[in-house]
Amino acid sequence: MIDSAFLFLLLLTGLDAFPQAALSTDAPDRNRVYEAEEARKDRLEEWPDSTASGGAFMRMGYAGGLTWLVPADSTGWFECVVRYRSPEGEKEQTFIRNGVERKIGFGWSAGWNTLAVPTCLQKGVNTIALNTGWGKIDVDCLTLNPVRPEPFITPRRDVFYRRSPRDLRLKLNRFGKKVERIVCGGRDIPFSTSGYPFEEDAVFLTISSRSASKIPEGKQALSLKLDDGDSLRFGLSVAGRRKPSRLTIVAPDVGHGSSVLFILPSKKTLLVDCGKAGARDGVVIPLLERHSIRKLDYFMITHYHEDHDGGDGGKTIMKKYGVGEFFDYKTFATGRTIDLEGVKIKILNGFWDGTDENTRSLSFRLEYNGFIYVHGGDVYAENQRRIMNQFPGDVRADVYFANHHFHGSVDGDYLRETMPSVVLLQAQEAVYARSAYMVDFRGKVEPFLREHTNGMAEVLPSIEVGTVVIRVNGRNDWTYETYADTKNAVIPYLK
Repeated sequence: MIDSAFLFLLLLTGLDAFPQAALSTDAPDRNRVYEAEEARKDRLEEWPDSTASGGAFMRMGYAGGLTWLVPADSTGWFECVVRYRSPEGEKEQTFIRNGVERKIGFGWSAGWNTLAVPTCLQKGVNTIALNTGWGKIDVDCLTLNPVRPEPFITPRRDVFYRRSPRDLRLKLNRFGKKVERIVCGGRDIPFSTSGYPFEEDAVFLTISSRSASKIPEGKQALSLKLDDGDSLRFGLSVAGRRKPSRLTIVAPDVGHGSSVLFILPSKKTLLVDCGKAGARDGVVIPLLERHSIRKLDYFMITHYHEDHDGGDGGKTIMKKYGVGEFFDYKTFATGRTIDLEGVKIKILNGFWDGTDENTRSLSFRLEYNGFIYVHGGDVYAENQRRIMNQFPGDVRADVYFANHHFHGSVDGDYLRETMPSVVLLQAQEAVYARSAYMVDFRGKVEPFLREHTNGMAEVLPSIEVGTVVIRVNGRNDWTYETYADTKNAVIPYLK
């Protein structure tokens, strides 16, 4: 039975605007092709093409869109597979399912390609629309395949200090399931749930500092019991306190931008980039002030884009903190290794390796006592391929800082060779509409990393986890922890 909302839609638009076959109440058939030229069209042109599935396609410009009616005989999850071409590069469009919008990214493709978008269809007739965002793409058709995606949480492990209590927050991609209980050692752990608006059917789970403080010290396994009988595991190390680590890496949530603070083994400080002006003033500087950091011994600007240099070439930071030494992409030649307060830094990419600010961006490898951190800067796939060929022994990392916020191109072979246990990703919600992240990394690289690291690999987007703190004593002695409240986070034992 079609519900009242869809009846209103049909009366408003007119039944003749849709193919009559689409009004069937059968479940979507995995062999059923919904042609773009058969959809309801808004300001789009139809073009003949013998290589298209129905002999024609629709060209999306800068306005309008396509709408299909899709039946389902029960509620369930499907992959909505769009066949498209995007010869002008990466393009962002708006995907709308039953009135709920989200941005999706179509990667560059001169020939026909496909993009799978997981979505939940409701029993009855569903509307699926694709509206123009920015840039032109050609749309051939869509198909729907039933899937059973598994829920997952981010992060999958964390550290909690009893003497410095804080709320613990996890992001859960539910895919139609609910967490009924969180259990540790046979005891229920209270939690609250709040919405996460940037992905379909995702929520935040929060364990208050008071509840977390009652968890016994040691390595604990929290079990998230789902309403279908399955469960998810969250690893939590609970400690009274800890001494400062030899090397500390702090990656705050600066939105779309980059800024990472290093407390070096000598206790001197290195700041790499400072984000946009708003993030610099609202996140980075308050972070330094809360932790009584009044001088920066070293300051590095990877390249001169406003989301990295604060829009003023780093001058605000240099003036306020009396920077001891300043580096940028021209300071050291590619391949140069420097010893900086007990860590070794090797330049993997610099000014003379590119033709614009991003491809000239500093990328470097930092090593301390066997632990390896690789900073991707804003380089592209072409830079990664050169790095892999020029420095094949320097690609592997324990922690990889995602290049260009996973907005630009990535080389899958390079990322697989990097084989990190943790990927740091400073990005806003727009990352969910970038094929570099959603298709290339999450779809292809992340499953490989999980398989080849015994499931240890984890990506930590700042928009999901907030500030990430990595504490390092050596190759086999390092941990990471997250602080959801970036603007007020007090990080224990930072200096």
